[in-house]
Amino acid sequence: MSFNVFEKMDALTSIGLVLWTLVSLGLTLNVIHPLMNRDKAKPLNLLLGFGLGWIIGELAPQWILLNMGGFLLLQIFSDLEPIVFFGLLGIHSILWLFLIIRLWLILNLPQRLEEQMQNQLGQFFLKTSTRNPPPQSFAQVDWKSLWLPASIFNNPEIEVEFNRKFEAEPGLKLQLDLYRPRESGKNRPMLIQIHGGGWVIGSRRQGAFLLSRMASRGWVCCSIDYRFSPEIRMPEHLIDCKRALKWIRSHAQDLEIDPDAVFVTGGSAGSHLALMMALTANHPKFQPGFEEVNTRIQGWVGFYGAFDMHSAFENHHRENARRKLLEV
Repeated sequence: MSFNVFEKMDALTSIGLVLWTLVSLGLTLNVIHPLMNRDKAKPLNLLLGFGLGWIIGELAPQWILLNMGGFLLLQIFSDLEPIVFFGLLGIHSILWLFLIIRLWLILNLPQRLEEQMQNQLGQFFLKTSTRNPPPQSFAQVDWKSLWLPASIFNNPEIEVEFNRKFEAEPGLKLQLDLYRPRESGKNRPMLIQIHGGGWVIGSRRQGAFLLSRMASRGWVCCSIDYRFSPEIRMPEHLIDCKRALKWIRSHAQDLEIDPDAVFVTGGSAGSHLALMMALTANHPKFQPGFEEVNTRIQGWVGFYGAFDMHSAFENHHRENARRKLLEV
């Protein structure tokens, strides 16, 4: 009886090992290129594919260890032929190697960027170098913050204030996270981060690595809130961002910033809203109730922004995920 149980366990774990390999293959390929067709996929499937690719791509070291542990655990109880086992091990090894090479390329990127900045800007860029430069190579990476992301908030050079509430307008309170140098200063540049999430979800913590880095280099940074659809519709998201800018400028002295040195960044939907802030500066239609307030910014940097709104409606697939999202 017990022998049959062990036989069944061996068979199940063997099947599990094969399935784990297939799942690992699919998830890694999804990091390389999204497997979901954004013109045909339903919104939930598209968000799932994007979320899995994002998490595994961003947390590659953690995923490799988890994947390796799952493989070894299943292998202990499996009863596969050696040729099958080594075949599966070979597939996993290729996947791990790919993720390691991808991570190596990403973490060596600052050195190549610094070289390009020096080539393009010359002495001007060299004069702006700080005492806290980014890691120049794979070997100089802060592995502690990579393995334990929350450790970035313990940087002794910065102070972080989460969930600071402010009155965007009478009866409407929003929140922001504030990152700034611990040392007192005046007329520091301000960086505003707008998080992504398809205008329907998102977290202010998305910009934590960037903002903590910039704060350690002398900037004051804010990760701001805005309300989501379907509670509101465009352009209310943009107006909320401008309300945050209004509050920031009105508290420039307390924040120790230069009100004429405000820059905005964001990713995905946040990049779209950041760009709209740049393009609609001082436009009365997009700042109702505070038309006279200066909402001009001095610079914009966007990451993987959502800018093409028309092609979603040109596609004939009514289940088009982007179309469904924009209709919200």
